[in-house]
Amino acid sequence: REALKGGRAGRPSELREALGVSRKYLIPLLEYLDASGFTRRTPAGRVLREAP
Repeated sequence: REALKGGRAGRPSELREALGVSRKYLIPLLEYLDASGFTRRTPAGRVLREAP
């Protein structure tokens, strides 16, 4: 959450470093977060969705 704070878009490489996981595990995690509505994928990277 800290890596995406303030409406800032997080690129997969930045998120991989922040979370300390390999790309092999990061990409499925990001896809799950997108599908569940926690994050949204944009051309600049992933951003947190606004709370309802």
